[in-house]
Amino acid sequence: MQIRKLARHKINDNKWNQCINQAENSRIYALSWYLDAVTDKQWDALVLDNYHAVMPLPYARKLGVKFYTQPIFCQQLGPFWQGNLLKNMMEEFIHAIPKRPYMLSLNAETGRYIHKSHSTFKTNYILPLGKSYQEMIKCMSNNHKRNIKKAEKKELIYNEISISNYIDFKKSSGTQLNKESWKRLENLLSEAKTHHILDLRAAFLNEKLVSAVCWLNDGNRLVYLQAASNEMGKKSAAAFGLVDEVLKEHTESDMLIDFEGSENSGVARFYQGFNAKNEAFPLIKSKSMQMIQKWRGK
Repeated sequence: MQIRKLARHKINDNKWNQCINQAENSRIYALSWYLDAVTDKQWDALVLDNYHAVMPLPYARKLGVKFYTQPIFCQQLGPFWQGNLLKNMMEEFIHAIPKRPYMLSLNAETGRYIHKSHSTFKTNYILPLGKSYQEMIKCMSNNHKRNIKKAEKKELIYNEISISNYIDFKKSSGTQLNKESWKRLENLLSEAKTHHILDLRAAFLNEKLVSAVCWLNDGNRLVYLQAASNEMGKKSAAAFGLVDEVLKEHTESDMLIDFEGSENSGVARFYQGFNAKNEAFPLIKSKSMQMIQKWRGK
């Protein structure tokens, strides 16, 4: 078993993406085009043998120091493997991360192979869609049932919107991102559209755009990547209506909604209210990163 560290320009994209797509723990975030979009091609990688298993290492630089860190719009990475997980492979990959500061999120499946004392686990809410629509509604919180009915009474109109309209709406609704992050979001959505996995849904009230959500179709996962609502959208419960529309389309299927996680309690309640369950994923930090955070008082 040989694990090599490769720079981005030395990676074979076809072999890399084949590994990700066929992996037991596949995630859209690890595809080469996705990583390119959210990092501006600033990522290295660990590769086992002939791409039997891989691990992206996105990086940033601060004050001339290169460190590995999770990029924006990219929740879970870590090792991805084809076939059976080789004995001790998880430990081998983590030990193979170059000796520099790192703070990386791993995908949820790796949590089975990580000693809980060696990492912090973060929340991620998923909602399997195998039940009937009526059963899905019954399992929701009373608050969510009321808000879905509220959205229905408002007679909202749901339509697809363009990337530019979506981004303009997010900006106008108060979403705060720096210039670089806005650029990376636009690049990501453009790439997702090129790969035919983008679904930008919007809710309109009296012909005015009031809420919007970005879905990414990751095989059997519908990733709830980003969303935004203005005041009219919040008052009309449009965000609930947008999720309800997707439930109506995909219930009784083998798909699931991946809401991603949030440290914001209000956002977490929004996800949980649909009866979404926590699929926790680990966050690993190097000792040097732990020392840096301790020095900063975090």
